[in-house]
Amino acid sequence: MTLTFQSLSEFKRYLEPIIKPFNLSNHHLKQRDHGKSLMRINVWGALFCGLFGVSFIPTASVALAEALAVQSASNVPSASSSASTDNTASASSLTAPPHASNNLQKSTKHPHPFQIFHHSKPKIISLDRFGESDSVKSLALQIALDQDLPKDWVINKIANAHLIPGAVQQMMPAPVPIKKNWHAYRARFIEPKRIGLGVEFWKKNAQTLTQAEREYGVPAEIIVGILGVETLYGQHMGAYPVLDSLATLSLQFPKEHPRALERQAFFQNELAVFLKQQYADASNTKREVLGSYAGAMGAAQFMPSSMAKFAVDYDHDGRIDLIHSHKDAIGSIANYFKMFGWQTGVPTRFEVNLNTPHLDLEGLLLPDILPTFSAQSFEAKGAILSGEAKNYSGQLALIELQNGNDANDYLAGTENFYVVTRYNWSSYYAMAVLDLGEAVKQAYLQKVVASKH
Repeated sequence: MTLTFQSLSEFKRYLEPIIKPFNLSNHHLKQRDHGKSLMRINVWGALFCGLFGVSFIPTASVALAEALAVQSASNVPSASSSASTDNTASASSLTAPPHASNNLQKSTKHPHPFQIFHHSKPKIISLDRFGESDSVKSLALQIALDQDLPKDWVINKIANAHLIPGAVQQMMPAPVPIKKNWHAYRARFIEPKRIGLGVEFWKKNAQTLTQAEREYGVPAEIIVGILGVETLYGQHMGAYPVLDSLATLSLQFPKEHPRALERQAFFQNELAVFLKQQYADASNTKREVLGSYAGAMGAAQFMPSSMAKFAVDYDHDGRIDLIHSHKDAIGSIANYFKMFGWQTGVPTRFEVNLNTPHLDLEGLLLPDILPTFSAQSFEAKGAILSGEAKNYSGQLALIELQNGNDANDYLAGTENFYVVTRYNWSSYYAMAVLDLGEAVKQAYLQKVVASKH
């Protein structure tokens, strides 16, 4: 998407509601990786660049790609990422996966060093360093104690981190609620380009996908679906300095958020785990780690705690590398699902008919996406299951997918559907992963068959 402004004044008027909460002046801004000709740029344009990770060119159009889309793509993201039980429609809306967000516990020590670095750095606007303020010292002391790290080293790392306005802005609650629309959301992911790239990824990694499915029981199409939705199979893994993002959200999480204290505590834990990983991998301390605005990293968009808990060295080269190693990304996703209770051979969802006179829709929706009902109790509330579902021995949940002003879609989700939502706490996200994976699998098999003739 491209927005064109006829003048700087018009651009200012557009940006005013965005910049107003920050109450910033020109001297507060520090621009990195911009030429001198942009150093004196108006504060409005500069902050806009920082929020959306683009270059501002006065008197020209401003390229925003999909940054302003109502339902943002995965790499935020995927981006990305913080724990939430909200069943939202955005794949990268901070209702993110436990991989990227659900693990609020302290991480366990992983025996392998991590390689999670990008080699190119986009133009991201940051504000001044946090410095050795009382809040920085207090947080650093707690992290040093919790993670058994040198206090002075932790203080130095956090004090030299930069405030990223874009990370704060992404966390702000939407000023006006947006109607969820599953059909529109689905169309953004199940489309020819993403399917075609998925086929190519499958071809290049067929052996690893087959091996992961055999060892972990997670179908290859689920793994491919995750990678396709999260980062376009590793092509878009994030542009934000992870240390800066995590420090920003640990120290400046927006108080307007309805769960601000919980979310801030989550990011403080992620910052602590990230610093632990950085300290353990001394060879990479001078290289900047990039990821989503929320700190998710690599093709699989793992948060630091999930890196520690679930990432695996699947190519057996002595290190975990979720950016450069497709094998490590594939194995780590499969391990993640297995650890969250994936059941081999169990479907993810069934069709359901709700056109019955005695339907208890409210009762069926009460547990949200948590599987609660047996097939018998599900039908006792007026829903009609397909033949296969009637004999399902596990628990079910009624999944509701809203379509704006059109009729909602419904399905019966199994425990495996719930496991997919542990990657991102959204049934819309889970369905996009499942549908994309199936579409890629069909296209891949057709190509394999065609190549044999």
